[in-house]
Amino acid sequence: MGEPKFMVVHALNLVDPNNWPEAPVTLTDGTQTTARRYQSPAAESRHLAALQAAAQHRFTEAPFRVLKLGLTVPRAELDARINARAERMVAQGLCSEVATLLDQGHAPTLAPLLAPGYREMVAHLRGQLGLDEALRRMQQRTRAFAKRQLTWFRPDLETRWLPASAPDAAPGAVAEFLRRA
Repeated sequence: MGEPKFMVVHALNLVDPNNWPEAPVTLTDGTQTTARRYQSPAAESRHLAALQAAAQHRFTEAPFRVLKLGLTVPRAELDARINARAERMVAQGLCSEVATLLDQGHAPTLAPLLAPGYREMVAHLRGQLGLDEALRRMQQRTRAFAKRQLTWFRPDLETRWLPASAPDAAPGAVAEFLRRA
């Protein structure tokens, strides 16, 4: 196949051969931000708003109705569930899973290995964190991630929020939605 850094440049040349460098480019990291370094000069001369207007999102007028349901859990309960899940993941072999991935040659900078839990286990395996501290940080990062998800989804006015402790509420919400169809 070829080295990834040359494959990226080749792919960019296939998309727009007039705007990408011909010479091989050395990528300094393997992260998802690398591609941003090679923006088309034509695109650089246009403002983001103009690019977005040209693309006109096709889902502004959905051809069908959608019911979005979100589940709410009291924060203390959510935190306790996250902490318990992290403990189970460690007990069930997360550390050995990460060790296997690293032994297979996967770089610790790959996006999946930067996810909550994996990053901390990489640090533990490198001797940078004890297992207890890695677990504590894993729990903390996962709770912060859950909080960001809630912050992201909560303002969606189309979502009907239901308590996770009331599983019978969902069928009623679906029935009400269908009646209004």
